[in-house]
Amino acid sequence: MVLPCRSTVTLSDTAIFDKVITVNARGALLVTKYATRQMVAIGKGGAIVNVSSQAALVALDGHISYGSSKAALENITRCSALELGKYNIRVNSVNPTVVMTPISSGHWSQPHVAEPFLKQMPLGRWATEDEVAGPIVFLLSDAASMITGIHLPIDGGYTCR
Repeated sequence: MVLPCRSTVTLSDTAIFDKVITVNARGALLVTKYATRQMVAIGKGGAIVNVSSQAALVALDGHISYGSSKAALENITRCSALELGKYNIRVNSVNPTVVMTPISSGHWSQPHVAEPFLKQMPLGRWATEDEVAGPIVFLLSDAASMITGIHLPIDGGYTCR
């Protein structure tokens, strides 16, 4: 007798997986492709910061499509940094935890979802938009002129576990 397996792996909708990969990975690749063509043509270098997720760095229950798409984005970031450095183009990513927005709050504000997650996070709270924007501004600035190919967790310490 085969027991039913009810995991997101066995129940994954490949059409949804394909759509998430298309938006998060392919979309970022296309932006990088066309933006860097202009940067190279102008000849002054530049910087790109991809917005990834902590789901690219650790496995999160129920996040197989999203996490996979963000892991692909991490590789796009590293390969782009490697190949575009000779043009003085820096490429980095940030990896935020949940940012409580109107879209995310429906799921993440539920006590049975939030409490176990936040208990695993050393800082024990969600990120704000400003806490994600600040590091992005830094990575785009001249103050980060020697930083390329990194991923920067903005996750309250979640990925240090």
